Amino acid sequence: MKNKRMFVFLVIMVAFLSAAFPCLAEENEATTIILVRHAEEDRSKEQVPLTDAGSARAKELAWVLQNVKIDAVFATPTDRTKSTARPMAETRGLDTNVYSYKEYSDLQPFVDSILKKYRGKTVLISGHSDDVPAMISMLRKDFGTGENVRVIDKPIYDNLFIVFVPTNGKAVVLNLKYGQPTTPK
Repeated sequence: MKNKRMFVFLVIMVAFLSAAFPCLAEENEATTIILVRHAEEDRSKEQVPLTDAGSARAKELAWVLQNVKIDAVFATPTDRTKSTARPMAETRGLDTNVYSYKEYSDLQPFVDSILKKYRGKTVLISGHSDDVPAMISMLRKDFGTGENVRVIDKPIYDNLFIVFVPTNGKAVVLNLKYGQPTTPK
């Protein structure tokens, strides 16, 4: 009797999970995109490198993601975004691919190419306080004209956004924290 109840419970759970999370079905494979704003930077230098705290955060990112299969890494051409992604990319033997943008409209083709080329895979993107939230809005399909994009406060560096994008259905966004907490001023 106990085994029968357990079986019924498992059948109900599988049915619930399939209905609640359609991205778990094989024909609706989810793409996972992990987005971070670059770590703490030193604005007193011309190339704007990471500070010691920023370098520590970049290593922390690699540690946090150590058990996640990352298929590709992207960063803007700036030293601070590439340096944030570098420790994680190096531990996987991955190159850091570069993307550029001058305005939000430049990001949509990049986001579309990630979803097409890396369908069902996991990608890390190290960006800035403006393009990270813009790409999240694009992935959720609520970008519109960009007027609702809320940039990340300048002193905040500890956000780790994980976006699950199913082939069909709505994207799910998790906003986690990593490394030393940062607070707005």
